This record gives sequence, structure tokens and C-alpha cells, in this order.
Amino acid sequence: MRVRANPNSLTKWKEEITGSRYLQAAPDVFEKLGYTPAQL
Repeated sequence: MRVRANPNSLTKWKEEITGSRYLQAAPDVFEKLGYTPAQL
């Protein structure tokens, strides 16, 4: 589905992706995922 084709779909999609279920871009996103880089 192309969410941009329907204004209602676009609005609902934007509401959904800003929920706490999804990680948002952030400087600490890898920390939130529990990722630690390998030590060389």
C-alpha cells in the first residue's frame, strides 16, 4: 500500500511509527539495542 496515496492512511502510519514499539533514530540507538562493538 502506498500510504501517501491516502491522507488517512498516511496519518495512521505516522501515528504508528512514532509509538514506543519502534526505535527512533538517536545517538544512543545501538546502546538501546544492547550492542557493544567488538574490542580489537
